[in-house]
Order: sequence, then C-alpha cells, then structure tokens
Amino acid sequence: MNISRTVAALAVAAGLGLGWVPGASAEIVVTYVLDGRPYFTLAAPDNWVVDTGFETEAEEGVPEPPMPRIVSLFPEADRVLWFGAWQARRVKSFDEAIARFADLGAFVMDETNVDETRDTTINGMTARIVRGTGRREEQDVAFGIVLFEIAPETIGAALYLGEPAAWEVYGEAITGIVRSLRPVAQGGAAQ
Repeated sequence: MNISRTVAALAVAAGLGLGWVPGASAEIVVTYVLDGRPYFTLAAPDNWVVDTGFETEAEEGVPEPPMPRIVSLFPEADRVLWFGAWQARRVKSFDEAIARFADLGAFVMDETNVDETRDTTINGMTARIVRGTGRREEQDVAFGIVLFEIAPETIGAALYLGEPAAWEVYGEAITGIVRSLRPVAQGGAAQ
C-alpha cells in the first residue's frame, strides 16, 4: 500500500466533500477579543501572516489604559507593509480617535500629509477613512486609517502603513480586509 497515494486520495476526497476547489481563495477569519469580549472579525487573505499580539494588563496607579491587543497582518512573501486592527480603549468617537492618531503619528512617522478623509459604511458600521503619505526613518510611506463604530461609543481602528508602491501590489487585498470587518454581537456571533 502506497501511503502517499492514500493520503493524497483522502485529501482530495475530503476537499471534494467540503466543496474545495483547487486554486480557490480561502481566507482565515480572526475574531478580535479584548478583556474576554469579542468585538469584531476580519478575514486574512491567503499567504498573509497573522500575529494576534498579546493582551497587556493595566498598571496599578497609571491612569492611561494599557496598550490594546493589536492583530497584525502582512504578506508572507514581502514585508513592505503592515496592517493592524484593534479596539481603541476609552475612545468613544471618531474625532477622539483622530486626536489619538495625531499623538501617535509623531512616534510612527516623521512627517504626515492627509490626502483624503471620507465617511462611509462597512458592513453596517459607520466608518471614517483617512489616507495620506508621510516619512518614516527617512523613507516615504503611505498610510490608511479606518475607524469603525463597532457599537455606540465603541470604536475599532485599523491602520495600513507601507511603502508607496506596496499599494499597487496589495491594495486589493487590503481593501478586502477592510471590507471583511464585521462587528460581533454581544452573544458572540459576527453580524
């Protein structure tokens, strides 16, 4: 008995039984959980690395909330961009989130220029998209910020940061990740 052929036959049979089609895209859905509560889901494209980060504890006597868990995504073959998503602790509006990003911008980029700001809807969530360019470590970068209202006064944030040419290669995948963002109902199911 040839084990390789048996394993291959079982894989094909299982794939056919599950509706698998060779060459079809199959995303991985990630549920973002913070403090034991699920907030949103997003889909990671094939051949992208997912890093779920870790949850940090609040420091005693420190008024600022701890850094949130950040789900990071980037193409497996190419490290020319980074995409991260998180629930913005203690941020209750888009304007508040933009102010926090402005403070954070000094640590992430040397210079920033906002090219576009627009309001939209993503899977029923009110959202604001900000796109622009900047410089980081003496290199030109492009960025995109997506703020989305998971629930009233509960804001999620996603940030794309990469080489300007990376958008030409990965823009469709990044847009797909953003379009995949879905709030999680209190019961735990994506809406």
